[in-house]
Amino acid sequence: MVFMDHYLDVPIDLPKVLFLCTANVLDTIPDPLRDRMEIINISGYVAEEKLAIAEKYLIPQVEELTGLNKSHINLSAGGLNTLIKSYCRESGVRSLRKQIEKIYRKVAFKVVNDKEDGIK
Repeated sequence: MVFMDHYLDVPIDLPKVLFLCTANVLDTIPDPLRDRMEIINISGYVAEEKLAIAEKYLIPQVEELTGLNKSHINLSAGGLNTLIKSYCRESGVRSLRKQIEKIYRKVAFKVVNDKEDGIK
């Protein structure tokens, strides 16, 4: 069976197509669709992995985004662990990044408006 993609204007041979669906929860997928799917559960990050990701990737990205650096703010490993275990319990790191961005925005606001050097 050939399907014509009108957006790209190309024919697609459907027997050669693999459809992927991702979801955080299965409850929102309609039962008839879920019955036709092969469910593969993939575990999320553990706290130690989230800590390493935050230190190596998320914090440098947020520092570049906000213009702050280590002289303005220092998030300790203990502080990050508290953030991870108390506020970011989901399997990925999206909410962790949002929480780190929120902290950095508050510090940036204090640096700009209150003329503070930073927060430790």
